[in-house]
Amino acid sequence: MAADTPAPRAADAELDPMQLFSGCHARIHERMGMMHALAEMLDEGAPASPPAARMAETILRFYEGTVLAHHREEEHELWPMLERAGKDTDIETFKAIGKRLKDEHHQLEALWDIVTPELRRISKGKPARIDPEKLNELAQAYDQHAAFEDAVVIPMARFLLSPSEMTRLNMSIALRRMPVGLRSYI
Repeated sequence: MAADTPAPRAADAELDPMQLFSGCHARIHERMGMMHALAEMLDEGAPASPPAARMAETILRFYEGTVLAHHREEEHELWPMLERAGKDTDIETFKAIGKRLKDEHHQLEALWDIVTPELRRISKGKPARIDPEKLNELAQAYDQHAAFEDAVVIPMARFLLSPSEMTRLNMSIALRRMPVGLRSYI
C-alpha cells in the first residue's frame, strides 16, 4: 500500500463514499482527543513515559497513513465533483468552500510540520521540547475543520451528487486506496 493512502477496510467497497469521509473524520476526532491527552501527559524536559511514547507513535502513524491521504481525496476527488454538480449560481459558493478547506488543510499541515519532529522524539521516549499548547492548538483546529466538513460538505454532497456520481466517487476512492501493484490488474 502506498504510504499516502488510508488503510483499507474490508467494508469500504460497500460503504457510501460519504460514510468513508465521515468515518475518517470520526477517527480524526478520536486521535485529536489523544493529542489533548498527550499534551496533558508531557512534562517538558523529562523523558516521555511509555504510554506517552505509544500515544505519540499512534498519532504519527495516523497522520502519515491516513490524514494526508484524506486531504488529497477531498481535494482531488470530492471537491471537484461538488463543483461540477453545482448549478451555475452555486459554483462560486462551492469554489469558496473548496478554497477555504484547502487553505485549512495547508494551515493544518503546517501545524503538523511543527509538532511532527517532537512527536517523533516523544515516540522514542525522549524528552519533549514542545509547548503542549501547540498540540492542543492543532487538535482543536483539526476538530473544528472536520466538524465543518461534517456539517456542511457531507450533507451538500449527499444532496447534490447523483447515485452514479456517488458510485464514481466510491470507485475512485477505492482505486486510490488500492495497493499500487494491484492497480495494474484493473
